[in-house]
Amino acid sequence: MKPLLFVILLAVTALSSCQSPKHNGVGVELDNGKKWTANAETTEGINNMIAIIENNADAPELKKQLKDEFNLIFKNCTMKGEAHNQLHNFLLPMKQMIDNIDEEQSNIRQINIKSLSEYLATYKNYFN
Repeated sequence: MKPLLFVILLAVTALSSCQSPKHNGVGVELDNGKKWTANAETTEGINNMIAIIENNADAPELKKQLKDEFNLIFKNCTMKGEAHNQLHNFLLPMKQMIDNIDEEQSNIRQINIKSLSEYLATYKNYFN
Protein backbone atom coordinates (compact mmCIF):
# COMPACT_ATOMS: atom_id res chain seq x y z
CA MET A 1 0.00 0.00 0.00
CA LYS A 2 2.80 2.45 0.82
CA PRO A 3 4.42 2.19 -2.66
CA LEU A 4 1.05 2.98 -4.25
CA LEU A 5 0.62 6.05 -2.05
CA PHE A 6 4.12 7.21 -3.00
CA VAL A 7 3.37 6.79 -6.72
CA ILE A 8 0.11 8.72 -6.37
CA LEU A 9 1.82 11.57 -4.50
CA LEU A 10 4.61 11.66 -7.05
CA ALA A 11 2.12 11.79 -9.93
CA VAL A 12 0.07 14.55 -8.30
CA THR A 13 3.21 16.59 -7.65
CA ALA A 14 4.43 16.18 -11.22
CA LEU A 15 1.07 17.07 -12.74
CA SER A 16 0.51 20.09 -10.56
CA SER A 17 3.94 21.50 -11.30
CA CYS A 18 3.43 21.11 -15.04
CA GLN A 19 -0.02 22.66 -15.11
CA SER A 20 0.46 25.63 -12.83
CA PRO A 21 1.38 28.98 -14.37
CA LYS A 22 5.04 29.77 -13.96
CA HIS A 23 5.34 33.35 -12.79
CA ASN A 24 8.37 35.62 -12.97
CA GLY A 25 9.76 33.71 -15.92
CA VAL A 26 10.49 30.51 -13.98
CA GLY A 27 10.86 27.87 -16.64
CA VAL A 28 12.56 30.24 -19.08
CA GLU A 29 16.31 29.97 -19.22
CA LEU A 30 18.72 32.60 -20.46
CA ASP A 31 21.20 31.93 -23.25
CA ASN A 32 24.29 31.37 -21.09
CA GLY A 33 23.37 34.40 -19.02
CA LYS A 34 22.32 36.51 -22.02
CA LYS A 35 18.88 37.41 -23.31
CA TRP A 36 17.47 35.62 -26.33
CA THR A 37 16.86 37.58 -29.52
CA ALA A 38 13.14 37.61 -30.29
CA ASN A 39 11.60 38.51 -33.62
CA ALA A 40 10.13 42.02 -33.80
CA GLU A 41 6.57 40.73 -34.14
CA THR A 42 6.81 38.88 -30.84
CA THR A 43 8.12 41.90 -28.95
CA GLU A 44 5.46 44.06 -30.58
CA GLY A 45 2.79 41.55 -29.56
CA ILE A 46 3.95 41.53 -25.93
CA ASN A 47 3.99 45.34 -25.91
CA ASN A 48 0.50 45.38 -27.44
CA MET A 49 -0.75 43.05 -24.69
CA ILE A 50 0.70 45.38 -22.05
CA ALA A 51 -1.10 48.32 -23.70
CA ILE A 52 -4.36 46.35 -23.89
CA ILE A 53 -4.22 45.72 -20.14
CA GLU A 54 -3.40 49.37 -19.45
CA ASN A 55 -6.47 50.42 -21.47
CA ASN A 56 -8.39 47.90 -19.31
CA ALA A 57 -11.54 47.24 -21.31
CA ASP A 58 -14.37 45.27 -19.73
CA ALA A 59 -13.41 41.67 -18.94
CA PRO A 60 -14.92 39.89 -21.98
CA GLU A 61 -13.48 42.47 -24.39
CA LEU A 62 -10.13 42.50 -22.57
CA LYS A 63 -9.95 38.72 -22.78
CA LYS A 64 -10.86 38.76 -26.50
CA GLN A 65 -8.24 41.39 -27.33
CA LEU A 66 -5.55 39.55 -25.34
CA LYS A 67 -6.41 36.21 -26.97
CA ASP A 68 -6.29 37.80 -30.43
CA GLU A 69 -2.87 39.31 -29.73
CA PHE A 70 -1.62 36.07 -28.16
CA ASN A 71 -2.68 34.14 -31.27
CA LEU A 72 -0.92 36.69 -33.51
CA ILE A 73 2.31 36.15 -31.60
CA PHE A 74 2.16 32.43 -32.39
CA LYS A 75 1.08 33.05 -35.99
CA ASN A 76 3.91 35.52 -36.66
CA CYS A 77 6.64 33.60 -34.86
CA THR A 78 9.69 33.11 -37.05
CA MET A 79 12.10 32.19 -34.30
CA LYS A 80 14.05 28.93 -34.51
CA GLY A 81 16.02 26.66 -32.24
CA GLU A 82 16.44 27.14 -28.53
CA ALA A 83 15.30 30.80 -28.65
CA HIS A 84 12.00 29.53 -30.06
CA ASN A 85 11.73 26.88 -27.35
CA GLN A 86 12.39 29.41 -24.61
CA LEU A 87 9.82 31.79 -26.08
CA HIS A 88 7.24 29.02 -25.89
CA ASN A 89 8.28 28.35 -22.28
CA PHE A 90 7.46 32.00 -21.64
CA LEU A 91 4.22 32.14 -23.64
CA LEU A 92 2.46 28.95 -22.63
CA PRO A 93 1.68 29.93 -19.00
CA MET A 94 -0.02 33.05 -20.38
CA LYS A 95 -2.85 31.04 -21.95
CA GLN A 96 -4.22 30.03 -18.55
CA MET A 97 -3.74 33.55 -17.24
CA ILE A 98 -5.76 34.97 -20.13
CA ASP A 99 -8.46 32.33 -19.71
CA ASN A 100 -8.82 33.35 -16.04
CA ILE A 101 -9.55 36.99 -16.84
CA ASP A 102 -13.29 36.57 -17.17
CA GLU A 103 -13.70 35.38 -13.60
CA GLU A 104 -17.10 36.61 -12.39
CA GLN A 105 -15.86 37.99 -9.06
CA SER A 106 -14.27 41.37 -9.82
CA ASN A 107 -11.64 41.12 -7.07
CA ILE A 108 -10.39 37.78 -8.44
CA ARG A 109 -10.56 39.12 -12.00
CA GLN A 110 -8.40 42.11 -10.98
CA ILE A 111 -5.88 39.81 -9.31
CA ASN A 112 -5.71 37.73 -12.51
CA ILE A 113 -5.22 40.83 -14.65
CA LYS A 114 -2.50 42.14 -12.32
CA SER A 115 -0.78 38.75 -12.37
CA LEU A 116 -0.75 38.70 -16.18
CA SER A 117 0.49 42.29 -16.30
CA GLU A 118 3.36 41.51 -13.95
CA TYR A 119 4.21 38.37 -15.93
CA LEU A 120 4.28 40.30 -19.23
CA ALA A 121 6.71 42.78 -17.67
CA THR A 122 9.22 39.95 -17.16
CA TYR A 123 9.50 39.41 -20.93
CA LYS A 124 12.32 41.96 -21.13
CA ASN A 125 14.32 39.92 -18.60
CA TYR A 126 14.65 37.10 -21.12
CA PHE A 127 14.28 38.54 -24.62
CA ASN A 128 15.67 41.47 -26.63
